[in-house]
Amino acid sequence: MSRWLVAVAVVVGSALPARADDPAPPPIDDAIRRAADADKPLILEFSTDWCAACKLFEARTLPDARVQGALAGVVLVRYDAEKAPGEAAAERYQVSAYPTFLVIDKQGAERARQVGGLAPPEFVDWLASAPSRIEDEA
Repeated sequence: MSRWLVAVAVVVGSALPARADDPAPPPIDDAIRRAADADKPLILEFSTDWCAACKLFEARTLPDARVQGALAGVVLVRYDAEKAPGEAAAERYQVSAYPTFLVIDKQGAERARQVGGLAPPEFVDWLASAPSRIEDEA
C-alpha cells in the first residue's frame, strides 16, 4: 500500500480503495449500511485501471492534505468499475465515465454526481457540500 492510502484509511476509518493489491471494497449495500451507521455521507469513487484521469486524481488530489482533512467527514469507497463488486455498483448507478464520484444518502439514493477528476481545492469544496445533499427534507 502506498503511504497516502494508509493515510486515507486512518483518516476516514472506512475508506476501502479499489486497486489490485488492496483489499476489495464491500458490496454496495454494505457500503450504504456502513455510512448510515457512521452517520456520514457515502462517497463512491468509480475508476478503472486504464483511466489516465483516474490515475492523475489518485496521484495529485487524494494525497493533498486538504483532501485528507475533508475525507474525515465522509465514508469513501473506491470501486474499480470493471471488477466485482464495482461492476454491480457502477451498473446500479449507471456509471459509464471515469472517474465518477457520487454522493449517496442513507437509503442508497444518488444525491450528487461529479464526472471527471477535480483539483484538490475543488474536490474539497465538492466533499464539503456532501452533508447538505443528504439531509432529510422535513
